[in-house]
Parts: sequence; C-alpha cells; structure tokens
Amino acid sequence: MPEDVSVVGIDDVPAARYLRPALTTIAPDFDRTAADAVTMLIREITDPGRTELILPDREPPLIVRESSAPPRR
Repeated sequence: MPEDVSVVGIDDVPAARYLRPALTTIAPDFDRTAADAVTMLIREITDPGRTELILPDREPPLIVRESSAPPRR
C-alpha cells in the first residue's frame, strides 16, 4: 500500500495514525449527527407526524495519510 491499492477507513479512531502505513480515514461528526437525531426525536414527540428529515449538506472530512495515493497513470 498504497502502490497497488489505497485503503481508507471510517471513524478516524486514534490508532489509525499509528498504523504502518498510517490509515487514511473519513472522520464523520458523530456528535453532530446524534444532536440532529435528538432534535428530530424531540420535534416528533412534541408535534407528531410533522417532523421532516432534512439532512444538512455536510461532507465529513477526509484525513489523508500514508495508506492512500493518487491513481497511477
């Protein structure tokens, strides 16, 4: 890696940076996702049937490390 294949993980666990090669990873904002879910739940409890699921236009950050590389030509 990454000469033949790139590897990307998800969750950016602390160990990802210490692996060899260090793991490229996606770091979703789980705290924000949980807060959005709780907000939706409270809205559904206080006004049943009127809750809309609107997902924000947020892309989780990609943390590039040693386990990925651009494609070969």
